[in-house]
Formats: sequence, structure tokens, C-alpha cells
Amino acid sequence: MKTKPALIGLLVLALSFVAGNLQAFQAHVVLTQSGTNYTYTLFNDEPAGSQSYLNTFYLPVNARISVVSSPPGWSFTTDGMTYVNWFSTDTALPYPSDIAPGASVTGFAIQTAIQTSESFDGALGSWDHSLTNSGPASTGLISAPSIFGGSSAVPPTLTNLNYSGTNMFQFALFGISSFNYTIQWSTNLTEWTSIVTNSAPFSFVDTNAFIPPMRFYRSMLFPDALSGPFLAD
Repeated sequence: MKTKPALIGLLVLALSFVAGNLQAFQAHVVLTQSGTNYTYTLFNDEPAGSQSYLNTFYLPVNARISVVSSPPGWSFTTDGMTYVNWFSTDTALPYPSDIAPGASVTGFAIQTAIQTSESFDGALGSWDHSLTNSGPASTGLISAPSIFGGSSAVPPTLTNLNYSGTNMFQFALFGISSFNYTIQWSTNLTEWTSIVTNSAPFSFVDTNAFIPPMRFYRSMLFPDALSGPFLAD
């Protein structure tokens, strides 16, 4: 009797069916989002009598995430920033954790520090219980956390402005948590000088703000090793 291959082999086999047979496996995903918590429910839409049982869920993301729950009998791998791959851990018939035709399972949950999202090409893979080997897969757009998912996802926000008569001007910068941002100032809105680079969120104080000439301030994302995986391409 054949048994399921190891995780890496299973993922490769499932995805290999996507390009050639997109509609061979009928399944879909429903997202329930509460703030920065994302919970997914998987539905096996195969007709009664089908031997295609849902057993893998590949979810691309574009943000730092942590997996907070998985259904009983399921495990996962993730790099914490670009993908999560859930898979049924059953290794022999009757594979009780696989999702049967007409059934659904929830509890695939991740958490992140942002509330913005975008749609990615996710994949749902199946296991053929009659042949005891990998079956076809289906793909579709699935909403997941992304630092580029909203108009304000990457640009920083300068807030909590405060000034005094002692030449002090201060404000707070809010952006993507732990990403680096640079504060710059200018006297003419053409030539800019970098003052400080720090990881968001942070506060900035200029003790010479009201010494002529007039100053303007701006901030921008400063690419580094941490933000590189998200900003590539």
C-alpha cells in the first residue's frame, strides 16, 4: 500500500497539477478577518462519491506573519513572511484528517501586525483515496496579509506633532513595524538632507527647528535586509 510522501514532495506534487488541470479539483477557501487575525475555512466541493479529498493548502503572503492555529491532524511549514503551507499529517488509510467531498474544515489561522491585504494565487491540493496517491489541485485568488495591500501600507505617517518656543519640534512616525524609515529635512523642498534612520514606530525631536531658515520634513522607507524580501521586484 502506498503512503503519502514527505511534506516537501507532497507540496511539489500538488502544485505540479495546477498549471495543467486547473478545474480538475473542485474546492474553495473562505476568509474571516478580524483586525490582524486571518482565519481560513477550506471547502471540498467535489460531488458525493468522489475520491479526491482535500489535504493541502498553500497560502502566499507578503508580510511578517505567525501561524496561530491549525486544525487537528494538520501541520504546516512557513518562512514567516512569504508563504504558509498547511498539510494533512495522515500517512495511511483511511486518512481521517483529509477533508471529504462536501465537507469543510476551519481553523487555518495566521496573525500579523498589519490590516492590509491583497489577493494571491493560492492552491488547494487533493489526495486520491482510491489510488492512495496525490490527486489534482485547484488554484484561485485568496486574500492574505500584504504590506502593499493598501494605499497607506508602506508610506509612513507623521503624527503627534508638537512644538515649543525653545526651538524644539517633534513628531512620531508610524509605518510597518520593525521596518526602517529615514527622516529628511529641506529648506526649499528641492534639496533634502537625511537626519536619522530608525525602525518604525519611533519619535523624532529637532532641537533647532526654529532657527532660520524655515524647515520642511519628510520620511521614506529605507530598504534593508529586513524589508528586502518584501520589496524585491
